[in-house]
Amino acid sequence: MPDNGHRYREGAPIEEYFQNWGRVLGQMHRLTKTHRPPSDSVRRPQWHTCPGYSGFPFGERLPRVGEKYDQLIAELHALPKDTDSYGLIHCDFSDGNFTVAPDTGEITVFDFDDCCYFWFVYDLACAWEGGVGRAMFRPLSERRRFMDRYMEHMMRGYNRENTLSDEWLARLPLFLRLIQMQELMHFAQYLDAPDGEIQAGLRYKIYCVENDIPYLGFFDDVYSPDMPFALAG
Repeated sequence: MPDNGHRYREGAPIEEYFQNWGRVLGQMHRLTKTHRPPSDSVRRPQWHTCPGYSGFPFGERLPRVGEKYDQLIAELHALPKDTDSYGLIHCDFSDGNFTVAPDTGEITVFDFDDCCYFWFVYDLACAWEGGVGRAMFRPLSERRRFMDRYMEHMMRGYNRENTLSDEWLARLPLFLRLIQMQELMHFAQYLDAPDGEIQAGLRYKIYCVENDIPYLGFFDDVYSPDMPFALAG
């Protein structure tokens, strides 16, 4: 989709694309419930053994962020696990990691490098983030309206293949906090970079993490359509 200018197949409504996206994600989650690896030697890791979950590497520079990171990881460890909520997931399910057939709209997923055992709702959080680019320059009311419609169609497709309880769907903001933390961990290596755009993005991410702002700040006053996901110096 990004390589095609985020255009969907001609003659079909964009809602079909959102539903197909959700359907494929639901299908993967449904299939993982019965998946058994042939041996432990080819088994994908549990989430907490993967890089990025063992401590915030810039805690001395950003102590409040480090504290928030530790609290978040503790919250994750306390979550229940069962086959309806936890299993093998893609872990990077964005529209940059699948192709769309121009004639049928069928989706083919790739880039399973980060695949691990984690909660299904994390993949839905990745999918939620995948929609923000379509509304990032709009005012708040339009952003809310678009994201509600987007996720309605995403879940309509998802529920054709798999279901998550309302209790788990209510945890979506928690996993979006994790995504924001992971993005901050990646960009924190550039804390001393002279690039003004990177620094504006870092200021935004740090502010949202330190102040527990949900949904990546997308519905908060801190967000500006004129300067998406960035704070002026």
